[in-house]
Amino acid sequence: MRKGLLLLVLLILMSGCSSSSLEEAVRNSGYDHDQPDILYQDDENGIVIFLTKNSQDEYMIVQSTYKKTLFDNFKVDSNNNYGVIVDISNRYEFITLDAIGNESDNPKHLVWGGVYQYPGAEVVNYSVISEDGDEIYSSSVEINSKHVFVDFLQDDSYISGAEKVYYEVLDNEGNILYTQ
Repeated sequence: MRKGLLLLVLLILMSGCSSSSLEEAVRNSGYDHDQPDILYQDDENGIVIFLTKNSQDEYMIVQSTYKKTLFDNFKVDSNNNYGVIVDISNRYEFITLDAIGNESDNPKHLVWGGVYQYPGAEVVNYSVISEDGDEIYSSSVEINSKHVFVDFLQDDSYISGAEKVYYEVLDNEGNILYTQ
């Protein structure tokens, strides 16, 4: 009986450190000023991008990592967050060159961002530019229905010399809506 009770207490303690849904895990990771809206979720790479508000009531988009626990619960790594304050009521766009898992043997590099209030925006073409002004990588990525895009870079060499990222937002007919 004691062993059974001890096992039950241990299971409760282990499951208490994580959440049954990713949305709940995000909400419990320190972003409790607003109900978070998950904009992108990648279970394979453990990445979540969500919209929430900060303590000043400003909207922000946060990219974080998470993992599934032994009991298929979710645990967000709030030490690995990157947030951008956004104005979702007006035309607004951003793009970020980022890395996750820097402390691991296999960090993953990605380009991600958001595009708001551009009717018909469907694709982002981007180029990674070196310190010398040379294009070292370019690609296209679709914007999802929640206005964000994520593209994983397969080769770390694109990152090592990266200075800037130029991009264009295009509609479904290939018309440029915005360029930077």
